Amino acid sequence: YRFGIKRVTTSPPVDTTSPTPAYDLPGQLKAGGPPGYTCSAFSGGVLEDFNSRAHFYDLSCTHILAADLMPGGYYIDPWFIYGTFDILDGKTALMHMTFYLGRNIFEVQRGWIVHTRSGNKMELDEGVEQLVPNTECTVKYSDLHIQGSCPLFEAYYDGLMSGHIKLKGDAGTEDLRKGRGNLGLCFDSNSGWRPNWQIGRMRGQ
Repeated sequence: YRFGIKRVTTSPPVDTTSPTPAYDLPGQLKAGGPPGYTCSAFSGGVLEDFNSRAHFYDLSCTHILAADLMPGGYYIDPWFIYGTFDILDGKTALMHMTFYLGRNIFEVQRGWIVHTRSGNKMELDEGVEQLVPNTECTVKYSDLHIQGSCPLFEAYYDGLMSGHIKLKGDAGTEDLRKGRGNLGLCFDSNSGWRPNWQIGRMRGQ
């Protein structure tokens, strides 16, 4: 008897309606309604800006990810989002995100920890939204992510290595234009009128 192996040449069906993204995003970012402009910092130094352009940076210290010095055109209640990076499992990873809102501050850290301006650690319960003291922001721990919601943006942190910033309001069909008061790597890495500051004296300065 003779046996042979016949190669099947028929290609499996391809779903063209829901292309698989290069990196997975939290379900909250993908669920329901038109998406807002979203910036994502992934492990390995990959950052996808608000206009969905991918960049590779040496993120070996603290950087401004996004900021608006003059929301609504006025120097009132500016906000800044800083990202601090270290090495986790041999790759650059987001260690914590710090939010400055006018004179108030809070921070989400690796291990799903939220610290307030007073240095106190908030007690988080699964799926329960809580107000951050002295701010108009809330935080919620859900599905191994910490979600922060402030009047002008939302932020997500996976508690280990990656984070996302979503500007509130629907994303248009055109690229987001950097305003005079905007800075941070989520907009671009150009110096221009306002440089994208890198803080600290670590590798990559």
